[in-house]
Amino acid sequence: MNRIKDLQESGRLIRIEGFSSPDGNKEENFKLSFYRAKTVADIIQAKGLSEEVT
Repeated sequence: MNRIKDLQESGRLIRIEGFSSPDGNKEENFKLSFYRAKTVADIIQAKGLSEEVT
């Protein structure tokens, strides 16, 4: 979290990407990737480290 805070304070943008296995249903894997990234973004925002995370 300190690294994220340092990036934010330097004016850098934070982009979070989620990944999943290429095996299985593509739509379900996309959803899984999305929700993994969203969970991390929510944690960062809950800690007050960034209001804008993409």
